[in-house]
Amino acid sequence: MRYMISMMIAMFSISVIDRSAVAFDVDTVSGLQSFIENVVLSRLPDPVGDVVNVVRSAPEITKKGTLLWLNRKMVNAASRGDFELVDRYQAFFSCLATDDCEALRRLQIATTSVSGYLGCYKDQGDPTGTRGRDLNGFVFNDRNMTTGRCVSECRARGFAYAGTQYGSWCFCGNSYGKSGHANNCNMACSGNSGEICGGPWANSIYELR
Repeated sequence: MRYMISMMIAMFSISVIDRSAVAFDVDTVSGLQSFIENVVLSRLPDPVGDVVNVVRSAPEITKKGTLLWLNRKMVNAASRGDFELVDRYQAFFSCLATDDCEALRRLQIATTSVSGYLGCYKDQGDPTGTRGRDLNGFVFNDRNMTTGRCVSECRARGFAYAGTQYGSWCFCGNSYGKSGHANNCNMACSGNSGEICGGPWANSIYELR
């Protein structure tokens, strides 16, 4: 499988550089893993400096101790068919193992740039699809939903707006608001309890600039 990279720890030669300010102790394996997990699941809607610099600044022993964990994460995500997550973990793996960090730089752009919140808007239509929906371009459900993950997916698909709904749903589209404002966007995101992801038949809408 293209996502399974051989573990060649003896070949590691990643140089340490200054760390950007970040609220994770990446000197430890658990701290670096927590940082990676939050970036992968788009739980960092605000920039945290250069993610590549943060990863590179971790001690060598911490990097090596994180690679087996990343490999397990990739295998588990692939077994569930979630190849977007595989690619995200792969970006970190490549940066840590071979110092090839280009994919990680692209991942940072996708996961740490959430555009402006426009408000809470009513939804209606097909309960299982996009027909009649306020945002009717694309929809998916994710048990690890965050604002950043929804925004990233809709932006990658070329839509102008993203909307989270009922904690774990994401809708994309090029227009919004046909059913008017709502006042029940009060459900926590399934992937980050510190964020709001809409409510029952209500979208938290974001503009994708």
